[in-house]
Amino acid sequence: MFKQISIFSILALSIASMGANAASPVEGFYAGVGVGGTYTKVDNSNTTERKESDFGYKITGGYRLNKNVGLELAYADLGKVSAVATNAIALVNNVPSALKGTYRFKNAYTASIVGTLPLANKLEAFGRLGIYNVQSELGLEAGGVSATLAKKHYTGANVGLGLNYELTPNLNLKGEWESYTGVKTPSYTTTAGTISEDKGDVNLFTAGLSYKF
Repeated sequence: MFKQISIFSILALSIASMGANAASPVEGFYAGVGVGGTYTKVDNSNTTERKESDFGYKITGGYRLNKNVGLELAYADLGKVSAVATNAIALVNNVPSALKGTYRFKNAYTASIVGTLPLANKLEAFGRLGIYNVQSELGLEAGGVSATLAKKHYTGANVGLGLNYELTPNLNLKGEWESYTGVKTPSYTTTAGTISEDKGDVNLFTAGLSYKF
């Protein structure tokens, strides 16, 4: 009888241990990386033709307070927007080349609150609300030669939505859309005139992994 009780006790402890491992706590620190693309729309008063998509990426670190709320810091590169200035031609090595104005958005730092909603086994939806600070650069390109004319830091609101899937108790697969609203471009004045400040929205789409410590 004691032997049967001992065997039963061992089995019960084993099952309880397996259950504890499967139901790993969600609280704690995590870090992640995501890569993808950007789609940028600028209310442009200086140029006519635009390129509005580019490569983008982000690096994140955060702390999940419970299954529904977390805090997160992130760094992102939001890519570049190029535009051909109206009837503007530059000579590069004596070769006429179209003169392009470029807006580059890099060194974007964000701080946000992340809300999470469990949807199914291992699958969650999340949304974020935060603030960003981004370095915005105005430049010129012609014939493969580029120059930065002005750079300035701007602050605004950052929102996002995404899905999170648990691959293992510590490793998650994530897909996310983020919007950096009201991103501005610096103005620049020359003897020929002034390139005025413009404003737009940058959308970042990423897929990546996060690791829970």
